[in-house]
Amino acid sequence: MTRRISGLFMSVGALVFIIGVTRPVILDFVGVASSWHRRQLIELNYGEWLFGNLGMGVGGLIIGAGIVIFAFAVHKRTPNWIYRLLAYAAAITGIVATFCWMYTRVGHLIVPTEVVVFGLPESYNIAYDLYTGLIILSLILTGFVTLLTFSRIGGVLIMAAEIGVVWIALALWNEIIPGVHPPAAFVAGVILMIAPSLELRRNTEPLLDTSHC
Repeated sequence: MTRRISGLFMSVGALVFIIGVTRPVILDFVGVASSWHRRQLIELNYGEWLFGNLGMGVGGLIIGAGIVIFAFAVHKRTPNWIYRLLAYAAAITGIVATFCWMYTRVGHLIVPTEVVVFGLPESYNIAYDLYTGLIILSLILTGFVTLLTFSRIGGVLIMAAEIGVVWIALALWNEIIPGVHPPAAFVAGVILMIAPSLELRRNTEPLLDTSHC
């Protein structure tokens, strides 16, 4: 049950994130190079700007919560301390990534428009870079632990989804943009909701008594 709840959180969070990041003002802001035009976009569409950033922030927060719940699911389902440790690592990296991401979204909403347009303080750039690296690691770890505990095929698909979207982003834009992670998180969520609860038998079943064979 906990596994399914974690999957539901990740899927819903991914959808909320995607709704936010696909707002026209967000897409236009990324695609426009002129600082003057960017400022006009925000000032003329501030409601959409607010909605888009809130969607991305809340969506990222829900995805992070799903990864943490997944760690609890692994803790409940297996006594293997290595698997638990990997799940905790996924949760911790997911939590830190979420805080970094929320920091960048809040920054886009509370600082003056001209600061957003001409360049946020360096702390926001550091948080952005930390989020990018940590969310990749968190989702890949989630896939790997899924492979070890719940579903081998499902775990491979989760890892392939995250690695795949990162590769596509690098090939198309030569950088990893935040909007590529929600599809991978959605795949992970769906898999966790439907994956069979399979533990490795050697960890959950007693050895067969062969003394009478």
